[in-house]
Amino acid sequence: MSIQINELKRMATNLLEIVERADALELLNSKQETERKFPIEGHSDELVSIAYHPSSSYATAHTKSPKISYHKDGGIPLEVIINTHEGYSRISLKTVSGILNRYIPFSRDIYNNIGQDIRLPTTEISEVEKELKSIVNFDSSKISKENEEMKIKFGQELKAAGKLREGLDPETQLLLNAELQSELDDLIREGVLVPSISKDTGETTYGTTIKGYRIHQPTPESVQAFWPSASLEDIKSVSPKDPAAFIKQSYMSENHLFEPHIIFKLRDSGEITAEEEKILLGRYEAYEQEREKQKALNKK
Repeated sequence: MSIQINELKRMATNLLEIVERADALELLNSKQETERKFPIEGHSDELVSIAYHPSSSYATAHTKSPKISYHKDGGIPLEVIINTHEGYSRISLKTVSGILNRYIPFSRDIYNNIGQDIRLPTTEISEVEKELKSIVNFDSSKISKENEEMKIKFGQELKAAGKLREGLDPETQLLLNAELQSELDDLIREGVLVPSISKDTGETTYGTTIKGYRIHQPTPESVQAFWPSASLEDIKSVSPKDPAAFIKQSYMSENHLFEPHIIFKLRDSGEITAEEEKILLGRYEAYEQEREKQKALNKK
């Protein structure tokens, strides 16, 4: 089924009415077990469901979060997930009409609908309602159809990088790594993504390079998707006049470590200066020395 923007706006209106009717405290009650269904008057093939699912792979029965789904003809063209455990909300939608402002596209289905979503750094019901109202009141003439395929590809890169960062159980992580590692390797070789090591956890994360930034011209929302720890001040500092500033700042952050071969690649491609190369190499060497000390202590 192809979802036109005006039809999506009607669905958002229906979903908003149901969310507004639901008691906020009851909606966010993690102990809810029963799925609730709300038929849409005048549309026998549509209904809204509110179900409760684990907030993450490690969630307990007391950390379930509400998933509010709009069903139509066996599909879900609009969905809200309020992740109370991890402190964010996500609104996903699909439409054949184009890409909504601030939304990150990530797929195109057989009906030519573009799957896209936005992540809100809050679980406040009022903020979710505000975002739904922005869909309802969206000016259809301003929907973007420019560079759709490029934006979808970039969105897929964001999802790939983001999924490898999220707290998944080991089995799922292995399957996901197998599925995405080849594509990630290609993006790293192309100079679009760069892997770094978290100084605190030792885990590998993936971020965009300055080259990737210039190629895809992402929005501040896209930058936040790559770097979830970014503050609002950091995100606001990204401007069209100096789009590389935030990424360069991320390279030099003490929270990110780069393996020597990655540092050399960044140097050779002009992403960092010779002085910055020395700083990053010294930081990685100190990290390795500390690891060796810890290994020696653990053997005693």
